[in-house]
Amino acid sequence: MPAPSELFDEQVLLRTGHPWAPPGNPASPAPDRSGGDRNEPPPVWGTVADAPGGLALAPEWLDLAGANQAALFRTPQWVLNWLETIGRDVEPRILTQRDRRDRLVGLWAMGLLRRSRAGLTWRVMEPMGDTLASGDRLEALAGRPGLAEQAVGQVRCAAAEAGADIICWRAIDASSPIAALLTDQAAAARMRLLQRETLPVAALPAGWDAYESMLTPKLRSYLRRQERLAAERFGLRWRLNDEDGPLEETLEAFFDLHGRRWSLRGRTGNYVRPQLVEFVRRFALDAHRQGWLRLHRLCDGTRTVAALLAFHFRRRACYYQSGWDPDAATLSPGSLCIARAIRTAIQEGMTAFDFLRGDEPYKRRWADRREYTITLAEPLTAKGEMVLRAGDARHSLRRCWDRLVGGRTHGRTGDEDPSGRDS
Repeated sequence: MPAPSELFDEQVLLRTGHPWAPPGNPASPAPDRSGGDRNEPPPVWGTVADAPGGLALAPEWLDLAGANQAALFRTPQWVLNWLETIGRDVEPRILTQRDRRDRLVGLWAMGLLRRSRAGLTWRVMEPMGDTLASGDRLEALAGRPGLAEQAVGQVRCAAAEAGADIICWRAIDASSPIAALLTDQAAAARMRLLQRETLPVAALPAGWDAYESMLTPKLRSYLRRQERLAAERFGLRWRLNDEDGPLEETLEAFFDLHGRRWSLRGRTGNYVRPQLVEFVRRFALDAHRQGWLRLHRLCDGTRTVAALLAFHFRRRACYYQSGWDPDAATLSPGSLCIARAIRTAIQEGMTAFDFLRGDEPYKRRWADRREYTITLAEPLTAKGEMVLRAGDARHSLRRCWDRLVGGRTHGRTGDEDPSGRDS
């Protein structure tokens, strides 16, 4: 291994040539900055490197997101609010592709950030919208076929120009063309698989009765009993979004209930972080204006005793988080909220109810299939390779220790990721 001084001074290594060249095409000295078919006028790639530029792009960006499936976490509302709250230290690198008529046909909202550990500092290029907020399916938005190879090449070029040591291909839909391309290139590019997340999804039929028949008899009977108990014995009623109160106040109630729910397990929940609270508040308000917000609330008069935060985008409902008053635990408020959210999604013509990342047992009772995302780390410099090797060593040591003390093992989801965050 080179001496430390050599690692710090080494130039960016762009592994160009055959590993990235399309089958049957000659290797090029670098990824094609123009992209497209040589027989057609090439699309033009560009980079937006600040938040105001992203805001100016927002109308076209939203139209492009609307043409893509499962794209809630790639909308300008999600990404730009994240950038202004959680990602304040991130330098945006929003890669855009325009056709010959200057129409936006591709976009990947990447960001550049610095990370440090044990006196070593490195730079990472990764999709924006994941840290703390847990955005899923963060691959490029595409308005035309064949974008995957061009988009991956553009990210590599942008990362090299920005002096990044690592590209973290974070939360990529495992069924997407980009995931397939990255998987094919993984060995040549020395990538590490850091995470493989499971996202349970329920396919929604045309009516609630049809969906309910898919549940186990025990769960169906239990839900009906609990719903009667909540309505008839305790007089609880459902409210949506800002019904019977300002949305800001109902969001505050949701944050409080989320924390109280987790207090039952001796934990604080997610909303002890001010930047996450501010992000979710901003995004929820924007989502409400767009017609995406579904904040389901089970209320005792004007007091909210349980709440579930979901978003409807295109024909997919996304269950984000929930919370409830521990005093109402005997009513199974979590199950009541999920049933209510699914019933509403069916009534509004949604075709999928997405439980997002995490394969918790309770989700399996409602979902009928699983989707996946992957996170890969690709070193661009010797320093980046050194950081990833250090992570590999920590992972191996942790596995050995777990086997010694308790027989437990970590999957790759236990890795420390190259952005320096705790996994």
